[in-house]
Amino acid sequence: MKLGFSFNSLERNAIAIAALVAVLCVVDFSQRVWLSTPDNSGVERELAAAQVVNHQAPVAADELQQWWQQRAEERQAATDAAQQQNTPTAKPLLEGGIDVGPLRIRLRAIVIATDSQQQVAIMEAQNTDDRSLEFIERRVGENLGDYRVTAIRVNEIVFTQGDESITVPIFDYDR
Repeated sequence: MKLGFSFNSLERNAIAIAALVAVLCVVDFSQRVWLSTPDNSGVERELAAAQVVNHQAPVAADELQQWWQQRAEERQAATDAAQQQNTPTAKPLLEGGIDVGPLRIRLRAIVIATDSQQQVAIMEAQNTDDRSLEFIERRVGENLGDYRVTAIRVNEIVFTQGDESITVPIFDYDR
C-alpha cells in the first residue's frame, strides 16, 4: 500500500504554472499597493514632499468672465423686474375661434355616428375672464351658457340665443 501521491508530468506542469501565476500576482499586488511600514516611512515622506504642487483654479479668459458677469446681471435684472411688477401674467386667449358669450370657442372635431346619425361637436372652450381652458362636447339641442346648439354640420356648429345666431367653423384660426 502506497501512501504517497504520484503526479504525472502534465499534472506537475500545471502545478508549476499555477505556482508561477500565484507568485506573479503577489509581486504585482505588492507593487500596486504601498503599505506603510517603519522601513519605508522615510521614503513615503520624501515622495510626499516631492509631490507638493501648488494647485490653482483654472482661469477663464477675460472675455468669458465678462460675458458670464453680464449674463448674471441680466438674469438678476429680469428677476428684479418680475418681482417689482408682482402681477401674474395672464394666459393668452386662444388664437382664432369665435366668442360665444363669455367663452371663446374653437371647433376641433365633428363626429357623426353612421348607424344613428347622431352628431357630436368637440370644441375647445376658453373662459375670456379667467382664461381657463377645457375640451367640451355638445349635441344638437344642448346649451352652452345662454346659447343653444341648433345645428351641427360637416364643417361648422351653429349657436342661437333669441334672434342672434353664431356660426363657428371647424379649424377656423384666422381672426
